[in-house]
Amino acid sequence: MPVSIIQRNVKLKCKPTNSLQAYQCLIQAIEEEISELQIMLSELSNSEVKQQFIREWSPHTTSVAVRD
Repeated sequence: MPVSIIQRNVKLKCKPTNSLQAYQCLIQAIEEEISELQIMLSELSNSEVKQQFIREWSPHTTSVAVRD
């Protein structure tokens, strides 16, 4: 069975003192990040936002900011 590597830098919002706290901080940070990404995905799924993105995109675009 092939193994895939999933890698992402996650900034913890707390300073854990033991491994259980570190795990809980990691889960909390990932849940918050997923929530933010779901909001962004929802916004980008809007047809008006999609059309605006498509109109304004160029080959020189190197980053995208999604604001609420």
